[in-house]
Amino acid sequence: MLILNTENEAVIPRNWYISTSPTLYYQLTIINNRSYTIYYKITSQTTGITLNNNTGSIGSASAGIVMLKITFLSIPSSQDYTVNLNVELYSDSAYENLIDSGSFDLTVHFIDLNTANKIAYWNFSDGSKQGWVADGVSNTAFADPYSIYKCTTTYGGCYISFSSPSITLPSSGNIWLIFAYNGGGTSSISISFGSTNIKNIKNIWLSGGQWYIFAIKVNQGLGTTNNFNFNICISAPACGFLDNVYIVSL
Repeated sequence: MLILNTENEAVIPRNWYISTSPTLYYQLTIINNRSYTIYYKITSQTTGITLNNNTGSIGSASAGIVMLKITFLSIPSSQDYTVNLNVELYSDSAYENLIDSGSFDLTVHFIDLNTANKIAYWNFSDGSKQGWVADGVSNTAFADPYSIYKCTTTYGGCYISFSSPSITLPSSGNIWLIFAYNGGGTSSISISFGSTNIKNIKNIWLSGGQWYIFAIKVNQGLGTTNNFNFNICISAPACGFLDNVYIVSL
């Protein structure tokens, strides 16, 4: 049986891309409940995209986290773009013996953050932490002069954390948390709203010196007031930087 555990939406801030070929890293889970290794292949009939990281294997009775790389050959003119993804499972590495398959649609929202319906926004451009709990402000910035940072001197643990000021979320709507993060050796980021878990992003292994854009759908905590908390696992003594944090309603 093919089991997909994934969200069917993603967001790309079109105004943050100087390239006309933005790349979306889309994480999904395939659960193999068989007693032997299976081999997956992800394909698409959607035009205007290319796929990478779309083949691999999953051991018996285990779950595999796939980081699918979707590159758009150009930025679509429409806000919403549908990508159809087909997942095939094979019992052999030559991809000849098909044992299961399934497909689903991924809706990608291309939004302009300059005109988006902003619920909250922090860019730290005034050189302050703007109410966030962090070690301080850094000139290692994504777009504006400053970001906030948190450092750890401990190896192999989840010791970097950020906490936002208190905010009240709308009681309904298509709500997204969008932010830029820079932190080499980062393996996972867990996000909660108060004590309510929003998203656990695992097995990402980010390279140092680069900014990564995250867009997380907020399904929990709507209609309540609390803080967004980021708990970050990093493999070695290092710093993590957070910048341009948006909460928007689509």
